[in-house]
Amino acid sequence: MEWSSKCAANAYLDTLKLCSKQNENCSSSGTQEPDGKEFISALAAGMSAKLMVEVASKISPSTVALAAAARQTGESDRRKMAK
Repeated sequence: MEWSSKCAANAYLDTLKLCSKQNENCSSSGTQEPDGKEFISALAAGMSAKLMVEVASKISPSTVALAAAARQTGESDRRKMAK
């Protein structure tokens, strides 16, 4: 597996942006440290995860994080296929 710092950073920032829009679904602990959702997003995107699975009964902060990571890893696949 190859680490992509660009995808990791983009997923991290995307998660922050999405969570700021959906404050009630991604409530922060009030600290200045990144929450787990940003870490999950950056890790999944940075490792170019092809399969991401979450089992939950409703949308959670990790759902948003994985969606942001999937957006990053999916874009790189589309670019490769276009070449």
